[in-house]
Order: sequence, then structure tokens, then C-alpha cells
Amino acid sequence: MHLASRVVLTSVFFCVAASAQLSVSADGLVDSNHYKRARVLVEARLRENPNDAHALYLASKVQEAMGNLRGAMELAEKSVEIDPQNASYHAQLGECYAYTADRSTWVKGIGYVHLMKKELAAALEIHPHDSDALLVSMMFAFHAPTLAGGDRKRAHEIADEIVRYDPHWGYLAEARLAQEDGTDAIKESWLKKAVQADPKHYRAWQELANYYCCVARRKNPAELERAGHMMVSLDPTQASGYAALAAAYARTGRWADLDVVLAQSEKLIPDDLIGYYRAAQALIDVCQDLPRAEKYLARYMSQGAEGREPDRGEAKWLLASLYEKNGRTPDAIRELKAALQIDPDFEPAKKDLKRLRRS
Repeated sequence: MHLASRVVLTSVFFCVAASAQLSVSADGLVDSNHYKRARVLVEARLRENPNDAHALYLASKVQEAMGNLRGAMELAEKSVEIDPQNASYHAQLGECYAYTADRSTWVKGIGYVHLMKKELAAALEIHPHDSDALLVSMMFAFHAPTLAGGDRKRAHEIADEIVRYDPHWGYLAEARLAQEDGTDAIKESWLKKAVQADPKHYRAWQELANYYCCVARRKNPAELERAGHMMVSLDPTQASGYAALAAAYARTGRWADLDVVLAQSEKLIPDDLIGYYRAAQALIDVCQDLPRAEKYLARYMSQGAEGREPDRGEAKWLLASLYEKNGRTPDAIRELKAALQIDPDFEPAKKDLKRLRRS
């Protein structure tokens, strides 16, 4: 079922100041995709005050990014219970319900859909044009069956509404819908509009880079490199820009440049090794220097993945693809089984394992 394809006066003064600094830092880390680092801060804050609504909200976003949906939902529920007048808290809880519905049976899923709608309505009543709430509503309307409230026309109307009130996020919303039912040219045009609407919007460049790297039928390493350079210039503390460059260099065989950018990324952001994954992915796609790709995947799997990045199971699946291209079918089967031990519902691994067993 697919229903949503997201806490003496001198002492008091210093406590308040520390709390405010922690909040700003944790928010910035979450916004910059540093979920591992944010987790350390919000967990420390919650040990100090388990009823800090904002820390609970951030902890929910972190847990969702790290794949712990149930934990994210429980944290979001508590943040809303403590502060029901915050639109962002309702929107986060609505998103958790949407994803939970997507992974539930039909009967349980319908219950979570009702809860999702209630939270999104609460968010939009507090803040009528809240982009987060509208984005969740849009994707639900697009993916849900008609009987559950799905309406693709309504999804596009919501995307148009986001464009009117928050253009760069609205264009990204339009691009997301185009990925589902539009051509590559249409998606690329929306992504370019998002970049033009706000050339300093890191997420827009990140989505454009992901398009050139991994989504477009015909990859474009030159444009991928341009986007990577822009991302690094906007925020050299995020790994995604270096990963875009690594993918571009790997695809075009620029080994010296590839070695330099991977070393630079790992030195600056040692807790996020996504560059190795993207480089390996590119090499496997063009079937070039597979031993190098295998080493990159081993390096990527040497530590836990950052939030919203391929987990160990996905890396195992990619490694299986490498082995298959190398004619090492037994090794490919072994890695697919390992991927399914990590996530028994990982459909790409299921399909590939079934196919290889038949061959």
C-alpha cells in the first residue's frame, strides 16, 4: 500500500543562554544534513529537560532521517502534546504518520491517514501556508489511492500554491511531481527554476546535482560538476557538494581530481562518507575500474551512514551489482542476502536475488 510516496540569577542566565545556543546549533545541523552531530546535541538537551518541545521535534527529525520511524513518531507526538500551537511540530507529526501509513497494512494505514490529516489541518490552521505541511499533503494526494483521498490534480494544485508563497520550495515540489509523471526535460526545467529563484538555496543545487548524477536517463557529468562546485562554495561543511564532484570525476575518469576531492571531503567531514558511495555508484554505472569502486564501498561501509543517505543494506545491494558485472554471481547473491538481512522489505534486492537465482 502506498499512501504517502519527511526542550541564583547568574546561573539562570547562563542556562537560558546555553539552551538558546544549543537550539540554534541543532537546528542548523539538521538543516545542513548533519544528523549525527545534531543527535548528540538534542540528546544532551533532552537529558537536561525531557519536556523540551523543540528538542523533541528536532530529535524526531533526526530519528526519521536515521530510519527509526517509530521513534520519530513518538518524539513528534510528545512535542505536539507539550506545545500544540507550533505548526512545524504538527507538520512533522503528520509526516511521521504519512510514512507510517505507507509502511502499514491497509487497515492500519487508513487509521494513520486520518491522524495525518488531523495534524496537517492543525499545522495549516496555525500557519496557512506552511511549506512542510503542504509538501506532505501534496505527496499524499499524489500517491494515495482515490478511496483513501488521493487526487493527482489536487497534488499539482498544492504545488502551485507552494510556488506562490515559497517559490524555491514550490519549484522543488513541482520537480518532485515531475519525477513521478513527467519527462526528464520537465523535471530539469523545474529544478533550474528553483536555482534561479534563489541561487544561494543549497537544497535546490543539491536536488539539481542529484538529478544529473542519479535520476536523469542521460547523466550529465559537466553540469553535475558545476552544481558540485556551487554547493561547495555555498557550504563547504556539507558532504553533498564533494560527493557530486566525486561522481562527476569518477564518471569521466579524472582519477587525480577524484582522489583530491575524496580526501578533502573526508578531512573536512569525517562523519559523512557519501562521496565514496557516489563515486562507486558512478564507476559501476559506467563499468569502469570496478576494483576501485569495491574499495570505495568498503570505505563507505566502514562507519554508519549519515541520515537520509544510503544505509548499509543499500551499499550491499550496490556491491552486488558490481559483483554481477564482474561475473561473480555467487558473491552477488551473498551480498543481496546480506542486504535483505538488514532490510527484509528492500524490494530492489528482492528482485535482483530472484533474478540471479533463476540465471
